[in-house]
Amino acid sequence: MTEPTANETATGINEAEAKNLRKKPPSPSVLSRPKKIAIIVLVSAMTFIGPMGAGIYYPSLAPLAKDLHVSPSQISLTLTAYMLCQAIFPLFIAGMSDERGRRPVLVVSLVVCIAINIGLAKQTTYVGLMVLRCLQSCGSSSVSIVSMATVHDILLPTERKDFRAYTSVGYSIASVASPLIGGILAQFFGWPSIFYFLAAVAGVGLLLVTTIFPETCRAQVGNGTVPSKRWNRPIMKLFWPPSTSPPEYDTRIPPKRRSSILQTIKIAFHKKVFLIMISQAVLFGGSIAILITIPLVFTAKFHFNILEVGATHVSYAIGGFTSRWIYAPLMGANVRRHKRLAGVGKEPQSGEPIVIRSERARLQIALPTVYLGTAFVVAYGWALHSGMHVAGPIVILFFVGNTLTGARTQLAGLITSLHLHQPASASAASNFFRFLCAAGAAAAVSPLIQAIGTGWMGFLIALIYLGASGLLWVVYAHGHKWRPAGIQIASSDE
Repeated sequence: MTEPTANETATGINEAEAKNLRKKPPSPSVLSRPKKIAIIVLVSAMTFIGPMGAGIYYPSLAPLAKDLHVSPSQISLTLTAYMLCQAIFPLFIAGMSDERGRRPVLVVSLVVCIAINIGLAKQTTYVGLMVLRCLQSCGSSSVSIVSMATVHDILLPTERKDFRAYTSVGYSIASVASPLIGGILAQFFGWPSIFYFLAAVAGVGLLLVTTIFPETCRAQVGNGTVPSKRWNRPIMKLFWPPSTSPPEYDTRIPPKRRSSILQTIKIAFHKKVFLIMISQAVLFGGSIAILITIPLVFTAKFHFNILEVGATHVSYAIGGFTSRWIYAPLMGANVRRHKRLAGVGKEPQSGEPIVIRSERARLQIALPTVYLGTAFVVAYGWALHSGMHVAGPIVILFFVGNTLTGARTQLAGLITSLHLHQPASASAASNFFRFLCAAGAAAAVSPLIQAIGTGWMGFLIALIYLGASGLLWVVYAHGHKWRPAGIQIASSDE
């Protein structure tokens, strides 16, 4: 019997097994690269709807409060309700999307978005605004969840970094443009115009999905060779000649269990995943609190009009937009450094499982970014409190957006990599915690500012961030021991 080598003893696998692990896995989709790009651009455009629906609303908070005869605190509660629904509703549809397909959920969600946005433009009461904003949130959050899951359907983890420019374009443009568009529309055409605009955007999305978007869910179509049901095909495909390739039914990957709300939430309750999700949620809640201060404080303190409030949001949004060119390359370089130190050979497109502590590779970038963001949040709060020239807090907003978005993105990537076969469910579970925190933050901001001022509010957010970073240090120290059974973290440098 051959004695094990030193390398076998250290890794627990022999050379033949290691070679087998490095073999290129089958592609999740038979689509050509141009078709993958087209689908990713389309679903990226769909992700435009979620951040646009949230960001376009911020500049109109003050005029809505005035027209509906309610206080700023009451109008902030419409944000709380919106985010609560964003937390809860995807739990109902994420598992269904992973099991029954992406297209049906997208079509229904877009129809809901169109109808509800028209209703929002027509309503004239606070109760009507509250109820319809909840329903609007249900539609837009579903679109975002399914769009992100589609990317996972057709790309290997190691391919995603090559398509990053396409996957992020819709969300990035919406994050930057939505407050400015909202400010322009509300300033010159009144706040109902923002909802008509959102209805038009959803209408364009519905047209594209029904005519050209194919089903990609692995449980339904496998690697794309299994035909979807006739009712679930895009209109254009009904007129195409049938494929001559034989269906590969064995490529279908149904969810391990039937979809349910409890199964979706259960994803979060693995020790490591739970700690990461809570930390990400706290960061997101603080970000929402900062964004809500803009219409509340800049209108009262600096007498900004709707258009100026919208333009102020752009500083934060541009900071978040530019974060991808700073932190993603840093994280990729750090993962490659860890691979070299561990002696793992890098093979492009290999999809090999990581045998390094990838939690540490990500958190070595994310943790310093969290601390930078914490410092900028304190600076922003005291800049507003001290009466500094308006340019000061606007510049600081850029750095707040840059650092907090960069940290959240790294944590989101780590969460998704743990649930490669249930991406919609993983995203929904993550959103459940994120938007619960955001809802609480939205409800608390106005009373906090009135009670302790912006300076101490920024300090309080910073203390909460420091507490959340402690959870990440626990993951840093012990996360590699807690990987869920049967899961290997994807070897991606995204």
